[in-house]
Amino acid sequence: MIAVMERRYNVYFLGIDPSATSTGFALLGENSQYVFAGKILPKKLRGGERLAFIRDHIEHFLSPYHGRLKFAVIEAPAYEKPMKADLLGQIRGLFLLLCHDLSIPAILV
Repeated sequence: MIAVMERRYNVYFLGIDPSATSTGFALLGENSQYVFAGKILPKKLRGGERLAFIRDHIEHFLSPYHGRLKFAVIEAPAYEKPMKADLLGQIRGLFLLLCHDLSIPAILV
């Protein structure tokens, strides 16, 4: 087991890179200081199971920061395959809803 020293901040900012296969996220503290980053890998899950898996994992990672997350930035569409547009829209919508439920302002960039 590796112990990680984490500096505590009063406020945090979240960046999200939605993907069907490897959703990335990063948490920054005050003055854009790196806190941690990770990937959510739903493997071969499909449909609602995939969305629930992504939601559950991001909620788990963010739960220690509840109430101190002040803003979220979600990557806007950047795809070439029209078949993935719907799926990525669902994942983006999931993050927008999660931010809404946690009272975190969010924008697509």
